[in-house]
Amino acid sequence: MTIIPIQQLPQIDVLQFFKEHWGSTEMVISSGVYDCSKLEGFVYVDEQNTILGLVTYIIREEECEIISLDSIEEGRGIGSLLVHAVEEIAFGQGCTIITLITTNDNLHTDQLCLGIIAS
Repeated sequence: MTIIPIQQLPQIDVLQFFKEHWGSTEMVISSGVYDCSKLEGFVYVDEQNTILGLVTYIIREEECEIISLDSIEEGRGIGSLLVHAVEEIAFGQGCTIITLITTNDNLHTDQLCLGIIAS
């Protein structure tokens, strides 16, 4: 199992993932409307390149905003690993803030608290 940039997967796999898990590649959040299949991101894949987790983000000046975050298998730390991959990129590009807006869609899982992270 490994984390790779989203661009290393066939685009059809990314499109299928979003359609299966979100119904669309389009994400509407307070900062805008995004086509997640066209954003920068990382995927957590198994040996057959099956997507087990996926994160997308955008960087605007000194701010990085995580747009989508999915983990198919709970309790394995996949989401945390994906967020850490984004943190490394963001801080490497001079970001001082990382934001993530959460929903209450998965109340059955442990809470994830990520407000603002400063370097």
